[in-house]
Amino acid sequence: MANIIAGLIAYTYQDKKPSLNLTLEDLAALPEINLYDDANASVIV
Repeated sequence: MANIIAGLIAYTYQDKKPSLNLTLEDLAALPEINLYDDANASVIV
């Protein structure tokens, strides 16, 4: 647990944080993912 906290603290002090450099046009070109597709949902009893 201490390693996670230390990593988060170290990450906040980085000079340049990693980035994907995506623009709005890049995000609009990504396919839409529907996580709540009720058509394929089934109930397991």
